[in-house]
Parts: sequence; C-alpha cells; structure tokens
Amino acid sequence: MEKQREIIKSQAENASRVLLKYVKSIEKKKQKKQNILALDESDLRYSLSVWVILTTKTFIVDKKRLKPSKIVLKHPIISPDSECCLIVKDPQRFYKDLVVSAKLSTRVTKVVGVSKLRKKFKSYEQRRVLRDSYDLFLADDRVIPLLPKLLGKVFYEKKRQPIPIDLATKSTPEHLLKEVEKAYSSTYLHLSPGTCTSIKCGAICQTPEQIAENIQIITTTLAEKFVKDKWKGIRGFHIKTNESIALPIWINENVFDPDVDKVKETSLVTTTENKKRKLNDSNEKNSEIEESSENSQPIQNIQKKRHHENILDNDLKKNKKQKK
Repeated sequence: MEKQREIIKSQAENASRVLLKYVKSIEKKKQKKQNILALDESDLRYSLSVWVILTTKTFIVDKKRLKPSKIVLKHPIISPDSECCLIVKDPQRFYKDLVVSAKLSTRVTKVVGVSKLRKKFKSYEQRRVLRDSYDLFLADDRVIPLLPKLLGKVFYEKKRQPIPIDLATKSTPEHLLKEVEKAYSSTYLHLSPGTCTSIKCGAICQTPEQIAENIQIITTTLAEKFVKDKWKGIRGFHIKTNESIALPIWINENVFDPDVDKVKETSLVTTTENKKRKLNDSNEKNSEIEESSENSQPIQNIQKKRHHENILDNDLKKNKKQKK
C-alpha cells in the first residue's frame, strides 16, 4: 500500500503541474479576448477545481446515498471567504446566538430553522434563489432526513445538498466552531450506483504539491473505506479539471480479476443453458400440441359427419309426418 501511495503522490504532482499550466494558459486566452491586460490570480482562486476520477471493477454502492461522505484534507479547497447557510432544528434563535458567540458571523451568514424552511421556501423558484445565494450549505445531522422533501430536486440534482455537521453532541460555541472549520477543510463524496466516481481534490490557486498531498489522502481513503476489495477492486485513478482531459495517475496492473470474471463466465454459461432448456421445452410442448391436434382431427370429422346425418334423418321424418 505504501508503494501505491508514493506512486500516486509522484504522478499526481506531475499531472497537477501540467493541468495548472494548461488551465492558466486557457484563462489568459479568454481574458485577452475580453480585452483584459493581465491575468488576476485572485480571480481564479477557488472558482476552478481539480477532480479525482475513481474507476472500480464493480459498483461502488448498490443504492444512491443522499448524505455525502466527508474526507478531511490537509489543504482546504473551500475558500475561507465562502458564505454558508446553516439549517438547524427549531428554535433557530438559539443557534443564531450560538453562531454569534462562536464569532462565525462572517462565514455563517444565515441560520434557518426547519419550520421556517418549510413555510418560506415552498416553490421551485424560492428554493432556486436560496440555492444560488450561498457558496455552502451546512445542516444539523438530525435534520438531514427531512431535507430531500424540504429542499427538493433543485438542490439534489446540482449536488448542492447540505453537508451534515454534529450539533447534538455539544451545544457550545467551541464545538460549533470546530464543526464548521472541519466542514470547510473537507471534500465530499456523493455516492451512487456505478463504476465511475468523481471527487473534488484541489483548486487552481493551490500548488501542485498541495494538490498531490490532497490526492494522496483522498485515494487512500477511497481505497481503504469505500471500495469493495480495497485496492484490488480499483481499475485506476485519474485527475482532471472542468475543461481538460483526464490524466492517469495510477492504473491497476491486475485489471483482469480471475474470480470475478470466472463468476461472470459461469453465470453466462448457466444463462445460456437455461435459455436452451426453455427453448427445447417450448418446442416439445408445441410438437405435443400439433400431434394432439392431428390425432383429434379425424375424430372431429367423424363427429361432424354424424351430426349432419342426424339432422338429415330428422328432416326426413318430419316430411313423412307432414305427408300423412
């Protein structure tokens, strides 16, 4: 495992350097077209991101998870100037005072209780405006199950669902400050069924070394905690920006898995045999039906003939009686 970590860190640093150079050259070209004389590095800051792409041999999960998984990073990728909205249990006034006591008013600029969220943000447009008004959404872990219904698909389709923080353990300013700082220092994994998963690992304003250290933490955590069979279940890791191609940083040498492929091959053979058996059974039934229909045909003809003869006999008898 240590060898894999070192390979990933080295390759990630090289790939990050190439990506940063590429993105900055693209930004310069864009700004020249807009008649801006120089590239302002502060404009880039945290707006452009670097992503780790994980590909696995099997689905990473069976069902979509609404609650994002948190991975704490060495170098935060969320701007410290980002404004966030905190969703809490009622009464919201208690948590507003707690935010002021923790000296978090510059970061947590809005506190919303569940009852207010339910009453004030009913329509799609109201929820969309709320979503676009803040850089980040945090929520008390205890209200997370209520939020899909209260916030709707306008949040969850864009992966802007609130990040859970623990407010149940302690209700002190120190604990709230610790939880908010932890949220700002983390990246978030949104899991759904599939073999390809992406997670944000860096910002363009960071150095290649900082991004590489974040990538090392993320890849190790993914392999050890989230992927079935750990490193054996991974096909590879790539990194990319929003506008670049994906660059490989680690590819599993043993992409062919004898156990998994053997199971697939066995199931394929079994399925084929079952289909053949069903087809044979169906053909046998059809032949039996045809035989029975052929055998029953002469009997049906005899019955029809007798029926017609009986009708003729009855007609003759009636005619004789009428003549008499």
